[in-house]
Amino acid sequence: FSKDIVMSQNAGPTLNMNTNSAGNTSKILLHEGTTSSPANGASIRYDGSANTFKIGVGTDVDTTRLTIDRGSGLATFANNVSVTGSVGIGTDSPAALLEISGSGDAVRIESTNSGAAGAQIDLLHFTASPADNDVNALINFGGYYTGTTSAYANQIKSVWSDVSDRDAELQFFTNNAGTLTKALTL
Repeated sequence: FSKDIVMSQNAGPTLNMNTNSAGNTSKILLHEGTTSSPANGASIRYDGSANTFKIGVGTDVDTTRLTIDRGSGLATFANNVSVTGSVGIGTDSPAALLEISGSGDAVRIESTNSGAAGAQIDLLHFTASPADNDVNALINFGGYYTGTTSAYANQIKSVWSDVSDRDAELQFFTNNAGTLTKALTL
């Protein structure tokens, strides 16, 4: 085709691509280059042999970036995923940059390092003007204390005591009658 293809219908047009043979792949390519050598573009394809839906983008339009398994519904991303806004796992309206909602263990981190180092979590506070008494990391523990009202039960803070000397302390807080009170400083 040397011109645009226009589909128009009151109820919404449908583009149906069928290979008429089980195990084959149907795909749409959006690219530069020729039909025999597509480059710098994207692909949307259904892989009949693997029963997966795939989206590719890049210099090789068939490089898969997202795969969705039709049977399990599992989505697999290749490389990094960048999101603008908040991400909710188990929730449609996350209250933080990342919110995980569900029953059972919410987060599991497993290290496959072969040396002595194990799993690591970094809580880092990057600011242009750090100051003494800045809280550079904080962990809250809590939940519902009635059917619908929540509170923090305990808290651990990492605080710069002398930021210029890189001196810091850990402060442990407990809840007493609704007020978090410092119980221990290390």
